[in-house]
Amino acid sequence: MKIGFWKSLVQSFNPKFYKEIAKQSFGRSFKYLILFLLLVSLLIGGKFTIALKGGMQKAEQWINENLPEKIKEYLPEQMEIKNGELSVSVEQPFIKSENKEFAFVIDTTGQITSLDNYKNGLLITKTKMILKQTKPTGGVEIKEQDFAEIESLTIRRGDETRGEIAEFISPQKSFILTYDLLNRWARKLWQIAFLPIFIFLFIYFLIAKFLQLFLFSPVSLITNTLAKVELQYKDLLNIGVYALTPATFLATLFLLFNVVIPAFGLIYILIYSAFLVLGVLNSRD
Repeated sequence: MKIGFWKSLVQSFNPKFYKEIAKQSFGRSFKYLILFLLLVSLLIGGKFTIALKGGMQKAEQWINENLPEKIKEYLPEQMEIKNGELSVSVEQPFIKSENKEFAFVIDTTGQITSLDNYKNGLLITKTKMILKQTKPTGGVEIKEQDFAEIESLTIRRGDETRGEIAEFISPQKSFILTYDLLNRWARKLWQIAFLPIFIFLFIYFLIAKFLQLFLFSPVSLITNTLAKVELQYKDLLNIGVYALTPATFLATLFLLFNVVIPAFGLIYILIYSAFLVLGVLNSRD
């Protein structure tokens, strides 16, 4: 007898139900797992997208209220790279920093060659750009971009009266970054983000649940042997698939409602193992 998805999902919380699905083909169990993970990915992906929308709305507000002053403070009137060398219309070294956490430095004189005094920062020298990032774990990542391959590039501060942020001019083309364009990007980002997030979550969960299915199969194998239930390995995998539902569903609910449970990883393992054991024991002929 075929059992529908929603009934299977609900009945997965009942250990006596596992006897009904133990002998079915693994293909049917796999189909259930795919549908279940699609549902989980949809719920969590939706939550992340809504959170991203809120973040983008705050970013748009910050852009409109604070960016004009930040542009005046951080961006010189004009920066020009010609034949791999930078020239800037500002007194140097040009340093803007906030509590040693981040620094923006322009120095073509050679006085400043590193960002050792700052946790994070961007240093622009005469011939290259250096980005420094301090990771939460304590490691430091430094990336360098040489100007040698840039024949000609001019960056000018935009005309604020026309809503411009900056103008980028090269021999091939020019581009004007405006506040309106930046706001439209911020609004569109959350709209197009759902599908990539959804696909990533689904692939991640699919791999993770298959690993759990096979890594925890010794639990059902041992139970099957000790209790002399005499199920085949394929039957145990069927039980393992449906036993994933209670623990995964609980973890999803906690994530959706921002509930933090200490040592939940251990609780998850205990719930999954318990349903594996109960599922096998309730599948005796």
